Amino acid sequence: MLVILHGCQSASGASDRALARGLQVAEAAVAAGLPELAGQLYQSLVERYPDAPSPRLRLAHIVFEQGDFQLAHEQFVHVARLQLPEREQAEAWFSAGRSALALGEAGTASGHFQRARGLIDNPVAEAWITNGLAVAATIEADLQRAGDYYREAIALDSTNARILANYVQMLTESGGIDEAVRIYISHPPSFWLDGDERRLRALLQMHLPE
Repeated sequence: MLVILHGCQSASGASDRALARGLQVAEAAVAAGLPELAGQLYQSLVERYPDAPSPRLRLAHIVFEQGDFQLAHEQFVHVARLQLPEREQAEAWFSAGRSALALGEAGTASGHFQRARGLIDNPVAEAWITNGLAVAATIEADLQRAGDYYREAIALDSTNARILANYVQMLTESGGIDEAVRIYISHPPSFWLDGDERRLRALLQMHLPE
């Protein structure tokens, strides 16, 4: 029995080392700006180690960035259903929700975000997840629920400029122009990210009454 166990441990150790080497090669491809090659390498690792979360999760992120949201969604859901620490499981459900949104499946996305929110105990992360719920509710034209989620997300992290920008946009496009203007002018231009200030200013000007 001891010999058998020792042999199993050696085989497991060799497998772990091979997986680690494979991940290093794939990560080198990412660092070299070769995402397609990295995706192929991660796919190979997924086939060789189907129960290992790391290569599957990294493959999911690669194909998401490449626009293959269906494959990304499948891989994120697979990882989320593995026996992982709650934080990692929450991250996988959140990413699955983002993939579902990209596929136009707002109801599915909401379910994923709710699963993620039930696993997290971090206000900043919970704010992002709640923002996802707000976006999904907006897509489903449930603006009351969307507003509730946005206000909840902002209460969790009032410094998140992207969440505030999403809320201002939703308010502006749904008739809440006064509140949208109030939020917009209460922050300096430098607060907004990646061109959001210019975009929001143009959106508000378009919806302001003559």
